[in-house]
Amino acid sequence: MREKTKEQHKEKPRQLLGKDPNGSERKTAHKSVQRRPSIITRADVIIKNITSNVSYVLEYNGCGGTREIRNSHEPLMNFLKREDIFKEMITAILMPLTNDDDEVKAKDKYRFAHLCCEAVCIGARDFYPEFEKRPELVVQLTEFFNYNSSALNPLVVSFYSRLVISFLSAEAEKFLDLLEESEFLERCLMALDNCSLFELLCTIANCMPDPCFRERIKMWYVNKGFAHRMLENLRPDQPSTIHENTVALWCYDPLLDSIQSEETILELLKLMFPQMSTDDDNENGTSKFNPSVVSNGVLVLNALMETNHVRNAPSWLLTQENISKEFLESNQQLNGSFDSTDGGSSITGQQILMDPKRLTESHCAEHATEIMELIIDSLNRGPDELLGDQLCGCMQLLINLTNTNFLPTHFELLRAFSAPSDPLRQLFESVKATPTRSIFNAQLTTFIMHILYSTTGEQKPLIDFVIRDFNIAALIRQALPTEEDSFLTDDELGTDRLTMIAKRSFFYQLANRLLQAQQTSPNAEYIEQLIKELPDTNDWDEFCSSYVQSFVDQNRSEKVLSISTTNRSSNAIEIDELPDDNITPLPNLILK
Repeated sequence: MREKTKEQHKEKPRQLLGKDPNGSERKTAHKSVQRRPSIITRADVIIKNITSNVSYVLEYNGCGGTREIRNSHEPLMNFLKREDIFKEMITAILMPLTNDDDEVKAKDKYRFAHLCCEAVCIGARDFYPEFEKRPELVVQLTEFFNYNSSALNPLVVSFYSRLVISFLSAEAEKFLDLLEESEFLERCLMALDNCSLFELLCTIANCMPDPCFRERIKMWYVNKGFAHRMLENLRPDQPSTIHENTVALWCYDPLLDSIQSEETILELLKLMFPQMSTDDDNENGTSKFNPSVVSNGVLVLNALMETNHVRNAPSWLLTQENISKEFLESNQQLNGSFDSTDGGSSITGQQILMDPKRLTESHCAEHATEIMELIIDSLNRGPDELLGDQLCGCMQLLINLTNTNFLPTHFELLRAFSAPSDPLRQLFESVKATPTRSIFNAQLTTFIMHILYSTTGEQKPLIDFVIRDFNIAALIRQALPTEEDSFLTDDELGTDRLTMIAKRSFFYQLANRLLQAQQTSPNAEYIEQLIKELPDTNDWDEFCSSYVQSFVDQNRSEKVLSISTTNRSSNAIEIDELPDDNITPLPNLILK
């Protein structure tokens, strides 16, 4: 039967007849199918060719370069490991172009550099021993910035970063020894105008799974004066790109331990808030603030402030969905002061204080007056000159300063608020003038709420100031229109409808939050007593019972029951759980 099949196969004609879509007959020549050589065979053929070069081998798709490198194809790897070939690849990766290269030549060179970078990074484990055996290549990599400082560009630096990470992943111990013996880290920190170097240093700090190895890298950063070099990069004469990359690297979590020293914090604050000057260029005696240094410096300070975990901080209390009096009475920690400078334990457990002496908080609080000046300066600028990053960062720093329940900090803030310029009132006047700055409005509300929810023991200096001295209740009533006012009168004053709505919404919401503090704050009784002692307390009560309550009722959101299958609301009852007495019986139907 098998032989018959073979004979039938031999008798098949070499031309097959068929029909095209139009119905006419057509002839199709029968071509014998030849077996394609395998990828490895092609790679062997190409590499054995005398005229082959590394560019042709890597570019030729039939060779399957990157795939065969990943598979450690022996003939291909031996070819790429040849001394002249490997040196050509590393040099192509690390050598930037000269100004004499034309556009076409530059394009070809960068394409070749990209192919070499891909090949070496993919086969880093196989290539690293060859790299280590050639001292001239080691020097070329570790001294990369010394040789190429004047001709660097982001593309070449990105190739360099990939190569460093690949070799570090392949042979971490050996390659890190090479980097530690060189000036690699110092040179990287001096060239942080390239974003890929920021990513490189962050990756090095956290790329190893072994905690001991990560600790070694972090100590290497610290021993090389990482924090001092970060401060050098934050000088006002540096471009804003270096400021941004420096602070992004500085705030990277594994590195925060290196910037906890008091000396570093003081130096950073000195850069942000220079000494008062009275020269000819600064006749008013105001400080010469650099917006880029300030906006990036506050990111570091906020990162340090937020690492201290304080028990029952105002932000934690405000996030509780249902704060009842029973909860407040049952939590004894809410009745005392939390001057947690000792980092001791309590009935709620030990606190997490990366900065147990509160160095960052204390020194920032000393500059509260300057911080308020920067905020007001940003608000007083026109729309085209608004320093949004500076405004947002400084407001967040104020919020963090009131989120620690630390009495000395509250006294420093009180000193800043008591300045003759009345800075707190200027903040609210800015809201009245431009109420559509929603982010600033939200930050200002949070700042006031943190004050009202702070627990600093028997002394409550900021609460006394905000309610009794500043009289925030009267400010809210005066900022809102009276019953006789309408949008027509606002139009006559040049105020558009959106601005008026934003203004009303802010102050009504603030009034509602003040009422909430009278009921749910740890200082509820104290706040209630202060409000009763105000000369216009009756006007405030009438205002809250009528206008504020009406606003809340009109803008109350509808309650939506949870439909989550994992955490079903207790109010949501399945149909098969309904009690019998709650089911309305259907009427008796008579079918005819």
